[in-house]
Amino acid sequence: DQRELVNSITADMQNILATKMPLYEKEYLVGLETRVEKMLKCLDFQSKHARIVGIHGIGGVGKTTLARAIYNRNRRLFGASSFIENVRKESNSGLIHLQKQLIQDMCEGKDKVEINTPSQATKKIKHIVGLKTVLLVFDDVDDKKQLEALAGDISWFGPGSRIIITTRQVGVLQLAGLQEEAIYMLEALDEEESLQLFNHHAFGDREPGEEYIKLSKSVLSISSGIPLILEVFGSLFRTEKSPEEWNELLKELRLRQHSEVHEKLRICYDRLNDNEKIIFLDIACLLIRKSSEDAIYVWEDQKLSPHLVIKNLQNKSLIKIKNGKFEMHDQIRDMGREIVLKESPPHTGSYSRLWCEEDVIEALTKSQ
Repeated sequence: DQRELVNSITADMQNILATKMPLYEKEYLVGLETRVEKMLKCLDFQSKHARIVGIHGIGGVGKTTLARAIYNRNRRLFGASSFIENVRKESNSGLIHLQKQLIQDMCEGKDKVEINTPSQATKKIKHIVGLKTVLLVFDDVDDKKQLEALAGDISWFGPGSRIIITTRQVGVLQLAGLQEEAIYMLEALDEEESLQLFNHHAFGDREPGEEYIKLSKSVLSISSGIPLILEVFGSLFRTEKSPEEWNELLKELRLRQHSEVHEKLRICYDRLNDNEKIIFLDIACLLIRKSSEDAIYVWEDQKLSPHLVIKNLQNKSLIKIKNGKFEMHDQIRDMGREIVLKESPPHTGSYSRLWCEEDVIEALTKSQ
């Protein structure tokens, strides 16, 4: 019948696009194709029913990368699409601006209806997703209320719609009613994949000598197969030239072997020079997704050599610049912000940088 014909055409289009569209804009990824294939089975694009799928895993393991790859490859198959990043962080300022972003994305900026309250936004979202087949990604969710505001209930969605949720907390997915088969537990890279990714960032196109191969394998046990750590550590070791320097750095890393991800990354901050530390913390606290050009003017006035520093931070995989704006992995961002919080005694309000609205208001109030 007509529905089967539409489903067949959609499946054919997906197969064609899958062979032509790049998975992701990053230049070097390891193990992604295998994980995409597993996710596609969970999403089951052949099914006509709306479906919610979760990606669960620890920070830095690649949840956002995987979700972005699926989104990039398949969004053109849907009537509307949206990728909402950093839901956990952005929701601290209230959910209505995320709701507005979702509405704008799905309407491609054409909707001019004024939204003033979360309930108005919820009503509008429900109306849109009931009319269109949508592909939505909600990245880094940590509270069921966030999902209720952005996605409501599966019954809202028209046939064929797909919603992807990434989270570090599997309980959020379970509270949202997802069954085990709808949750993809994203595992770390295996030893072969880990070595491939680390060596790429540590050696580039160079072939490592036998002694360095042995040292590289020693790094793997500390990195725990987490792509973010492998990328940052690889970039860190690239600056160390001799086996003796590698061994010294390995000793430092082993002291943090059983620490949380951001504690393992702390060594990269500790090895920055003073100018690099200042600019790194400025970006982590204040400048993510802000213009790099504007910030450079300020840093030049402070004589911080920003062009050189930014290049060094990029080479160390601590920051990226995309479309003229700073980007930073949330684990690296959290590591930087924790450093700022520890610089000042608790409850003094004398932090060197303020990024939360409540802290800014408190500081202004105390200064009056």
